[in-house]
Amino acid sequence: MSKLIEWECKIALIDNENICYTGVNRPKCRAKIKLDDLTREILTRFDSWVADNILRERKDLELLGRLLYSVLFPTGGENSEENLRDAFESDFRFFLNNKSNERDRLRLTLEIHREADELSKFPWEFLFMLEPLGKSGFFLAGEKTELILTRYVPNVPGDSNLKTNKEEPLRILVIFSHPDGLPPMDSKLTRDIIQQIKDLEDLKNVEVRIEENPTHKRLFKLINGDEERGDAKKNPGDRSRFQPHIIHFIGHGEPGKLALMRDAESIQEDEDNSNSRPEVFGWYSSDDIIELFNKHTPHLVFLHACEGAKPSSVGGFSDLARDLVYAKVPVVLAMRYTILNRDAALFAKTFYEKIRNGGRIDEAVQAGRATLGQRQETRRGWSDRRFGTPVVYLQSKCNQALIDREEPEPERASKAPCSDRPGFNPNVKVPCPGPRCDCMLTLDSILCIVCSCPVMRCPGCEGKGNHFLFSKTAGMCGRCGYRAPDIRPSAAAAASAMEAALPITALAQPEDEAFRTKPPFPATSSSAPVIRSLGKEADHISRPDQPKGD
Repeated sequence: MSKLIEWECKIALIDNENICYTGVNRPKCRAKIKLDDLTREILTRFDSWVADNILRERKDLELLGRLLYSVLFPTGGENSEENLRDAFESDFRFFLNNKSNERDRLRLTLEIHREADELSKFPWEFLFMLEPLGKSGFFLAGEKTELILTRYVPNVPGDSNLKTNKEEPLRILVIFSHPDGLPPMDSKLTRDIIQQIKDLEDLKNVEVRIEENPTHKRLFKLINGDEERGDAKKNPGDRSRFQPHIIHFIGHGEPGKLALMRDAESIQEDEDNSNSRPEVFGWYSSDDIIELFNKHTPHLVFLHACEGAKPSSVGGFSDLARDLVYAKVPVVLAMRYTILNRDAALFAKTFYEKIRNGGRIDEAVQAGRATLGQRQETRRGWSDRRFGTPVVYLQSKCNQALIDREEPEPERASKAPCSDRPGFNPNVKVPCPGPRCDCMLTLDSILCIVCSCPVMRCPGCEGKGNHFLFSKTAGMCGRCGYRAPDIRPSAAAAASAMEAALPITALAQPEDEAFRTKPPFPATSSSAPVIRSLGKEADHISRPDQPKGD
């Protein structure tokens, strides 16, 4: 089996106005978010409609996704340096044309800084990208398995080593908190979800413990207490200490808080000091939850609002998820909207199986989303909000497999070689810089035969370890600012190329000094053009001093 290769690109939401895109092979591109009051209101309304489950057609979700896409990837107007959309789509085409096998993947990271608090609340999991002809497209969050969409939180210190040893079991603690006084959620379907997680013990080396209506004090002792002699040989539910790698919370929430049972002592104290009956539950803040991880921090916290949960739970879980990942927890997974119990069980099963088999966290989330996006009963695929419901927040260095893989870690794709480096490959394909042209050209191209745009390799980009073709007509590289004389292939050269029965993409003239600085192929002794094909050498080269022959 060929080794899997990963390609990475990143868009950083620096604050609520400024964004920065770092591509696979390019310097950073900075731009401003164009979010006027009308667009902001429309996005807010769309999000509300999704939350209320009003949008139930694929076209409606596509419209939301296209609007999100236009906000996140602005075209920059006349300023090509701010055209983040062109930069990302060029990278995506570059990936599709240069991946070595179907298992290769492109990871798009949304790096969300604290200052981008407004932008972080938008449902980016519905991002939708149109295909080049604009007649179809796809959702970035799972509809194409080779593209992985992930949210990252930058500049947060934490344990970057999340792996467990092969001999060590993956420990999952399920907390089911449904105290009296809150909307009932203890249904058969909820119990079925818990049983689905419990059944993961059928997989090798997985331990699951269920805690129903625990108090904060009990959880603190369970996670941080001392291990008693012989604990390791007991069943997970009988141990005095259970330090989980994953905490799966099912219950109620409010913004930045979780509902847990109160201790009997505190309830009795309130009852003695009041004429009314006190609540048996309390709302515990993100600081209270972080306190549970005093001596042991789980690798992942899963916040799960089932059917019947308090309406504010989903919004509360999203707020709490950000608080936890900014504070201490390496990975937090939350449900953005309420989700049917059967769908929650399906997602959890897919997610945990992927984790157990050595998949990375964002891969497991992507696999779960893809499962939720499939056709269901009479409805077509990707026409329901459920695929965009799971949201994962990761600290920057924590996107790992929780257990050792059976296969080697994937290689990170290196930047494509340029001509002044050993191993330069002129057949590597890059996007044509011509306006509205979707062609992919080789690095030795100087003319796109489709749009007739004269191109050349950019010495400025190559000097920074990148590669890029820019339009000679523009006379300036939009990526690095390099300026070059406006030298185009002559009409005679173009006509000669058109006469040749070859799939032509590159024409060169030896008098073009800017192109001959580091020629990708031997220069000829005459002024006639050298004709090359895209992806392979021509069978022969025609020169005036060498007649055509066999």
